[in-house]
Amino acid sequence: MYISGGENVYPVEVERVLLQHEAIKEAVVFGIPHEKWGECGAALIVKAQEVSSDEIKAYCLEKLAKFKVPSEIHFIDTVPKGDTGKIDRKTLKKSFMIQRNIGEV
Repeated sequence: MYISGGENVYPVEVERVLLQHEAIKEAVVFGIPHEKWGECGAALIVKAQEVSSDEIKAYCLEKLAKFKVPSEIHFIDTVPKGDTGKIDRKTLKKSFMIQRNIGEV
């Protein structure tokens, strides 16, 4: 869970909505630091077919409260998983933060 503007956001809820979109094969959502809101959502998405980040945001706005819609959407080739097939969220988020040169909250 992350807190955006005082509201609790559960990444699994946002991921569930994202995965209902026909153009999305896999999705991982987590909170990243935001100057105004404390944290905002970032989504890492593996495409099943061509789609833009604007299309994904518009889709999310139809299905979710505005504060739950990821502020940042990034497309990746694969979602790294551990030996059990489970997504390694901590490693994925840490790698993302390092690439973006973002400090932890």
